[in-house]
Amino acid sequence: MPHGQVGLAIKLIWIGIAVDVGLSLLGVVIGVRDAQFDFAATLVLTGFLCIIPYKLQQRSHGARFAFLVLYAIGLLGIIGLGMGNGSGLERIRMLIAIGLNGYCAWLLLQSEANEWFGRKII
Repeated sequence: MPHGQVGLAIKLIWIGIAVDVGLSLLGVVIGVRDAQFDFAATLVLTGFLCIIPYKLQQRSHGARFAFLVLYAIGLLGIIGLGMGNGSGLERIRMLIAIGLNGYCAWLLLQSEANEWFGRKII
């Protein structure tokens, strides 16, 4: 496991994934989300997202690039769709995701991350 900023970013990505699944499950339990399809779709998507921190630990520059692109697309989607349509729980999920993933993206663009991955991204 890497130390410093890259290690922190990887840990925060794992925490973000866990929080997202936990809040999705909470939404199903309290009846805010569609019980089966929505939660199942979240688990499938989360399964794919678990590849990113795993590959980041292995110094995959492609995983770093994929994380940054997915974050940018997600951020544009949230801004474009607005946060007014979802429940309070969905808004909390989005705010946590924006904050955690934004900080992780910033950490993955620092010079220490460039040294870890062996090349610059920008």
